[in-house]
Amino acid sequence: MAQSENFKKDVAKLRKLQNEEEQERIDELKDKYGIGEECTKELTTIISEAYHVKNIIELFSSDQLEVRSFNLSYALTTQPVFQAKPGLHDGKNHSDDRKEYEHQLNCWVNMINYFLPSWFYLTISKKTKKYVIGVDWFKYMKLFFKKRPFETFPLLPQGIEYKENFGAWKILEKNELDKTYNKYLIKMMEKWGLARSNAMNNGIGQTRKLSDALILNRSANEPEDLLNQNLVAFKNGTYNFKTGELQPHNKRDYLLNLHDYSIDLDHPHAPNTDKLLRDMMGNASTFFKEFIGYCYYPSHSMFQDFIILNGDGGEGKSTLLNYISQDLFSKKNFSALDPQTIADRNNRFATSDLYGKEINIVPDISDKMLKDVAPLKGLVGGDPIRAEEKGQPSFNFISRAKNIWSANKLPALRSSDVNRALEDRANILKLVNGDTRSKNNDFWQKHDMDKVRSERPQFVAECLNLFHEVMKRHQQGLGRSSWTRPASINQDTSEWFKHNNPVQLWLDSVKEENPQLLQDGYFIKDQAFADYRYWCSHEERSKLNKGNFGKALCSNLGFENKRVHLDDGSFRYCWVNHGLKKQWDKDISDWNKKCKDDYYKTNLQD
Repeated sequence: MAQSENFKKDVAKLRKLQNEEEQERIDELKDKYGIGEECTKELTTIISEAYHVKNIIELFSSDQLEVRSFNLSYALTTQPVFQAKPGLHDGKNHSDDRKEYEHQLNCWVNMINYFLPSWFYLTISKKTKKYVIGVDWFKYMKLFFKKRPFETFPLLPQGIEYKENFGAWKILEKNELDKTYNKYLIKMMEKWGLARSNAMNNGIGQTRKLSDALILNRSANEPEDLLNQNLVAFKNGTYNFKTGELQPHNKRDYLLNLHDYSIDLDHPHAPNTDKLLRDMMGNASTFFKEFIGYCYYPSHSMFQDFIILNGDGGEGKSTLLNYISQDLFSKKNFSALDPQTIADRNNRFATSDLYGKEINIVPDISDKMLKDVAPLKGLVGGDPIRAEEKGQPSFNFISRAKNIWSANKLPALRSSDVNRALEDRANILKLVNGDTRSKNNDFWQKHDMDKVRSERPQFVAECLNLFHEVMKRHQQGLGRSSWTRPASINQDTSEWFKHNNPVQLWLDSVKEENPQLLQDGYFIKDQAFADYRYWCSHEERSKLNKGNFGKALCSNLGFENKRVHLDDGSFRYCWVNHGLKKQWDKDISDWNKKCKDDYYKTNLQD
């Protein structure tokens, strides 16, 4: 019983001591901040309303006070003003009054300073001799750029902004950084009641100078130089092409393409999309999905392929390509340059559209001849290309955009541009579903694009995984055979180049109709060129001159310009290809043997 009484007494003493300490602390606060005094009454009301508290002492009890805005312009009008008390001290030194005023002013200053953010400070106006608000713009911008990461570069002065929710940086338009910062600044100053103040105008005026000092990245000329080429960001993480897995976002990866959706690596199956592609392109659908995965890979270092979807019309090429560009990649990540525009060296401004893009995609391109395929080979080959924007200096960049076009009729090529290097990059993918607009074609009754769109997280995951497997095969040394490319694509691609190579077509006609022209594995130049000119006239094709004709034979078709000892004893330079002669002889022998076998089979059956 006695112990219980002692315990109660101890608790009472402790509570009394705590109350005394709390009261002592409150007295200190009142003395320092003038709480409850007339000098801070209006200021107390302003702050209490901003923080929605009845007793301002509550705010001084918080270890980490979250700063809230209040009308600083109005708060500044509440600062104490010195007034000498009338009567007894008239005409004398008002030292006591001055001390009281200084105490009140100190309390007011301490209170307002307690609730100011770190970039605001009080300073005495030379004109009015009263306190006004000053702004440490360097500190403010440092905190702003910490909250909203921006970086500029020597060759990209408009800069980039990191979007944390997407795990990637956004490439800014010209003056977008300044506009974004100034908009945020004006909004902030409005909250503090300083929207029309000199302080705000000074802040806007210093934006570019201070931002250059704070966010200029001197470690690279442009962000592309820092980009991690094995990664692509989505909302739920960053896909690693090497591991085939998602990893956390990291702004130091300098990924430059935003994708506003998540991917589903746990369920990488999209049955509706798979069926759509199979019905459109047959056994080429797997290759097409691999290529979609490749479009997210930010480099041409491994492959330089491009695709042209080919069909007579009405197959749904535009529907498919619009889904890919708008739904999978979005407006900021794709460009729309047809190969004719790329091949036109006079179009100075076109290629700048490719900067920072993942995919270049155009439905229904023209069949007009490509004037020059060198720029196209440069774009897909990872070569630096020169670009220019109106009113801006030209610049060089390496395009990351993968190219997919569609055509009812394939574009023509100059015969001088038909070569193995371009053919190795091209993939002609013919669609098999026919004209879906015809009455007897129920293709779109079988396929619902809304269901296809709903499978985006799964379909993109499937495409990424398929390209991950392509990369593994490439690392094993399979080269272009790393793709799951059906023979039909190789055949259709070869046919396109063959059709655009009149010298090859002429050579085929020689094999069929005049093989003796390639006597002993060489062409006598005058004879061959005369036969070629006759064939061009008959086929209504434009003719190469003799020099370019010989160049086409030697550069693209395995011939050599060699001195040959002719049957008449003379020596002449001829176009020589002994390997082709042997192949022709074998083909003719195999054909004769087949015809002979077919003849005997037919007679035996009879």
